[in-house]
Amino acid sequence: MQPKKTKTMDRRSQLPDELLLTILSFLPMTDVVGTRVLSQRWKFLWEMVPRLSYDYYKQNLSHEEFLRFVDRSLFLHDAPVIEALHFKLGGVPDSKDIRVWIRAAEELAVRELIIKIVTCRRRVELPRSLYRSCRMLVTLKLSNVVLVDDVASPVSFPSLKKLSLKSIKYPNDVFVDKLLSGCPVLQDLVVEKCPGDNVPILSVRILHLKSLALSTSEDRAKAKPHGFEAYPVGSVFHRLVHLKICTCQSEWLNLRMRVLSDSPNLRSLKLEPCHRMVNQQRPCWSEPSSVPECVLSSLKTFEWVLYEGREEEKEVVAFILRSASCLENVTVTFSSDHRRSEKFKMIKELSFLPRRSPTCRITFDGSYSFSSEGEKKTCSILPDELLLKILSLRPNAKDFVATMVLSKRWKFLWMFMPRLVYDDSYQNLEHGRFSLLVDRSLSLHKGPVIEYLHFKLGKIYGTGDIEAWIIRAAEKHCVHELIIEIDNKSSGNKAPVTLPGSLFTCFRTLTTLKLANAVLMDVNSPISFPSLKKLSLKCVKHGGEAFVKNLFSGCPVLEDLFMEQCEDDSVTILSVRVPSLKRLVLYRIETIFKIKSQGFVIDAPSLEFLDIFHTSGYCVIESSMTQVVEANIVINIWQPWKKLSSITSFKRFYLCVPFSKDVYPTGSVFCSLLRLTLCSCETQWLNLLMGVLKDCPKLRALKFNQCHSLRTSDPRPIWNPLWNEKSSVPECLLSSLETFEWVCYEGTEEEKEAVAFIIRNAKCLKKATIKISSKATESDKKLEVIKELFSSTRVSPACQLALS
Repeated sequence: MQPKKTKTMDRRSQLPDELLLTILSFLPMTDVVGTRVLSQRWKFLWEMVPRLSYDYYKQNLSHEEFLRFVDRSLFLHDAPVIEALHFKLGGVPDSKDIRVWIRAAEELAVRELIIKIVTCRRRVELPRSLYRSCRMLVTLKLSNVVLVDDVASPVSFPSLKKLSLKSIKYPNDVFVDKLLSGCPVLQDLVVEKCPGDNVPILSVRILHLKSLALSTSEDRAKAKPHGFEAYPVGSVFHRLVHLKICTCQSEWLNLRMRVLSDSPNLRSLKLEPCHRMVNQQRPCWSEPSSVPECVLSSLKTFEWVLYEGREEEKEVVAFILRSASCLENVTVTFSSDHRRSEKFKMIKELSFLPRRSPTCRITFDGSYSFSSEGEKKTCSILPDELLLKILSLRPNAKDFVATMVLSKRWKFLWMFMPRLVYDDSYQNLEHGRFSLLVDRSLSLHKGPVIEYLHFKLGKIYGTGDIEAWIIRAAEKHCVHELIIEIDNKSSGNKAPVTLPGSLFTCFRTLTTLKLANAVLMDVNSPISFPSLKKLSLKCVKHGGEAFVKNLFSGCPVLEDLFMEQCEDDSVTILSVRVPSLKRLVLYRIETIFKIKSQGFVIDAPSLEFLDIFHTSGYCVIESSMTQVVEANIVINIWQPWKKLSSITSFKRFYLCVPFSKDVYPTGSVFCSLLRLTLCSCETQWLNLLMGVLKDCPKLRALKFNQCHSLRTSDPRPIWNPLWNEKSSVPECLLSSLETFEWVCYEGTEEEKEAVAFIIRNAKCLKKATIKISSKATESDKKLEVIKELFSSTRVSPACQLALS
């Protein structure tokens, strides 16, 4: 038996530290510290866990032993940053102890701090140091404690974005204003008032607040839960996007249907019981006569917290799934009171409910209760959902199939893996063994949904192999993301792999498709990807322009397109005409310049992001692109470039072109442009710079970056002395430019003039960063460049010069 145990320990020890720390982060600290006895490697590993949870109720220590354990483990912890520090305390914790722990939280740069007092004879006062010592806190959650005012010092939480205060005793009503005013970037606030609260009127005045939840823990019997009295009849919530409804009253179903009918643009619905139903009649479900407009046209996410599987709850979920045509994500969380068998029964029922939306995916989450003390000491204490998530971090098929030998529970767990990767180069599997692994694992897989399916193959595999795997995956599962990547370096000069035509017709639920280094079989029938939103084609050969047109027409909801053309691509002019497209990246690199006309033609009126890289071609934009926010354009040619129109909506712009005239229509003004990056690798870049700056009155950030080296045959750029005149200074330098950065600064004459011009005229400049080029290798030359930069006159008194 001993060799088998050692072999199991060796398998765990092969996991990287990052994965082990992630697993340990899900456990209470008593279990985490206990791992130090496993081996020499584990002796200090626990000291680097990024998330610490001290739960008084999840260990067998006395109150005094628990306090000593917290003190010692915090003192020995060695991680530079703690992502989360949770305290769930009982008994009678002393304020002095908490003061010591908060001081430790300050030293460990804690990002999230939660202090929850569950049962104690008196409320615990938190120390005043909390208000000024934890400056790195992003999330703070306090429950059942007393806050004490520090009159001499203000409250300071400069990084706090989420604050939760439940059943808190405040020193006075003035302190609440003081606390909230000390959170300048607060975005999410939750306040639950306690009985006998000494702050009867709570004032919330926060400029940046995005989410607010206010509630009271008064006796629920005093409330009037009549759903039809919740708000005036005839109200319509046109701007309501996110809705959360409590399911703890018998009338909640009536309220839900009414609010849904009055919220035509609702996108997110969450159902959660805030309190337990005590001696109340169960809600009764009745099928509505009509489906609310938001369910038909806009609802995308639906979440149910503490789902119990009652009849009316099943009916509600079934109604949402069969009616919501745009639904993308459904999350169901179960109560910890359910046994594992009950939970699996509910998962099975919900998984097989009919769904109207082809892109809808259901995820389940929850916790288990275990009775076996021996089971608690192993990885099996973790719920199946968590184990599957951990396995998904290393989703190679050979690894997760091998887990079936660990125990009886693991024998079938791998069959529900949501992410599958088949890499034939992994651990040098033979061709026959790899094919057998793919065939059998796909045949035995029982999960209704495969979120991610990735094939990384060599040229040795033929169209028949790939077609069999594709059809098997599509017939049994709803595949959401498919990646087929052919390794060009393998198998020498073998012919390219051709992907089967069935790929374009059998994946109706596919939302992401990525193909690389393959040949697409030409098909005469229409291509059908009704749910596809992301498409990536890297060095993929196909039938030509007609095939591309057929492909795009078969993707009615395509939003993200990446295409990298091969150097010998048969399509010289690539036309992209997709009305729904929001993000477009087009790459083509030619090592030899060709006289033959090449380029891109784009017709995408909904485009928001554009990235073009073409070393020997042009670009034509046919439609108006008023929604584009960011664009990166690199066109490196020796022929006139077609005019780029409709770009005045850009907010971020990266530009690299070998000329300064006719880059965009004369008279264009970029009123929305805030960030501009120009490539300094072309002779005409200074002329282009001065022209663009004059047309960007609200520019805030300017960056120069040398992406390519200047050709030795080209003359150096020349600084025009006329630009130094006051009348030539662009408006953005005088009124809006705040940051300036130069990458690969060499200290040439024209570069010195450009830097001096900017910092001499930019009145609002706050920071100028100069990154000196590696070409300036001599220390004397670098020192001379630095002295010249620091001696330059700066008009902005707030300007800081940083060199690297």
